[in-house]
Amino acid sequence: MPTRGGVLTEGILGTPRFINPVLANSDIDQDVSGLVYSGLVRRISTTDSPEPIIFPDLAESYTISDDGKEYVFKLKKNAVFHDGKPVKAEDVVFTIKTIQDSQFQSPLLENWIGINIEAVDDLTVKIILPRPFSGFLDSATVGVLPKHIWGTLTPDEFLASNYNTSPIGSGPYKIKNIHRDVNGIADTYTFGSFNKFALGKPYIPKITINLYPNEQDLLQGYEQGDFSLLANIRPYEINSDNSRFTVAAPLPRMFGLFLNTEKNDVFKDESLRNVINSAIDPSEIISSVFQGFAKPINHPLPELEQNTTNKKTSIESITSKLESLGWKLNETTGIREKGGKALAFTISTADTPELKYTAQIIQKQLRAVGINTELQIFQLNDLENSVIKKRSFDSLLFGQFVRNDADLYAFWHSSQKDVSGLNITGYSSKNIDTLIEKLFSTNDQDSRKDILTTLKGELSHAPIIWLYQPDFVYALHRPVYGITITDLISKHDRFANIYQWYVQTDTVWKMFKN
Repeated sequence: MPTRGGVLTEGILGTPRFINPVLANSDIDQDVSGLVYSGLVRRISTTDSPEPIIFPDLAESYTISDDGKEYVFKLKKNAVFHDGKPVKAEDVVFTIKTIQDSQFQSPLLENWIGINIEAVDDLTVKIILPRPFSGFLDSATVGVLPKHIWGTLTPDEFLASNYNTSPIGSGPYKIKNIHRDVNGIADTYTFGSFNKFALGKPYIPKITINLYPNEQDLLQGYEQGDFSLLANIRPYEINSDNSRFTVAAPLPRMFGLFLNTEKNDVFKDESLRNVINSAIDPSEIISSVFQGFAKPINHPLPELEQNTTNKKTSIESITSKLESLGWKLNETTGIREKGGKALAFTISTADTPELKYTAQIIQKQLRAVGINTELQIFQLNDLENSVIKKRSFDSLLFGQFVRNDADLYAFWHSSQKDVSGLNITGYSSKNIDTLIEKLFSTNDQDSRKDILTTLKGELSHAPIIWLYQPDFVYALHRPVYGITITDLISKHDRFANIYQWYVQTDTVWKMFKN
């Protein structure tokens, strides 16, 4: 049985700037904010449920109106911040209104546009949406700021406040000490468990976060045993010496080769797209690039199971299909041609090890059947601004981050086809629009599955070759019990149930277990 005690140490890349749920944008800021702050509700994974669970945190309960637009949250009477001050409805209202004020430059602003919030009384909050949204409760997990600390600050003072790096929240852990190097830069944060945390006293009383300026020092610190948990690790960096234990779970990031039918005419032939698809073997990518910490996919819907197989299509079968489509091999160049046009295209992608290596494997696999590709590698900002926004690519090796129905809307709705939208292939239909819009107001899991299954069929004709869904990998030098990270939205969510983690155990007779 779990018992309280022990210490947890983790290494993280970077230095916190905004340990503040309203402002947190970097990995380090979001990681630490998850320890310090808590929201109205909390989203966690459990071993008992195939779906993630969202349940009251600072709230004691909540109700949803029949039309799905009105949410009423009742706060716990004994919920307090780390400084002992009670959590009230005005704190929740202040937090959301701060997010909605563009002067504060919150990365969460888009999630709260058009939403009204009011304090009904000291312990009751009413939130009214402009239209039903099945994923709203995910937004309601945002950490609540104490108004008595932040409420009198101007936007400039808010952004510059020391409370952004020495915060007071109501989450499972509070900051006990910040160690700084000779230059005054924080290199270690020490957290103590918050005994009055709304969901119960955490099992682990002390957590230490070591901060590193670059990935090389971070990995070296882990290999030297300076800390015992590492979330910033790539699969190819894992070995039996540096990681005795790993915990892995898929992230809702769906990677594929996006084909631009307007830029390259060869992609307009769906039969040819299907042959190119069969020529690319994701299993080689998953084994070589991700060391098995990924899975093959054939659609972009994380809520649905993937029905891919590892059966590899033979080169003979692929070349036969290409021949039947009129693409004949030029014996001199080794490239297939049709009507004097070579079967060739460029692959644009970001300058990251995983994507570059994946692109090289795809290039090799396609070359084996007479398809020529040229790799174009860009810095991420250049890729987004000069290539994706301008749709200036033949094919794009990239991923979609599908957290909820709003992301499906952004990636697939016909209204998102212009340069400001994320529907980068321009593929759309009235049926797709209708199905996505229906998902917004559908919470019943069986109904959602039916809609998503139909949507999957509609999307199967899109000019995209789906490849893989990577895992989040948590490397551990020693066991930490109680970690449940299935159905993560992002790696920052790994701390969602940290109050249930434990490193020490005791033995009891079963008759005394309850």
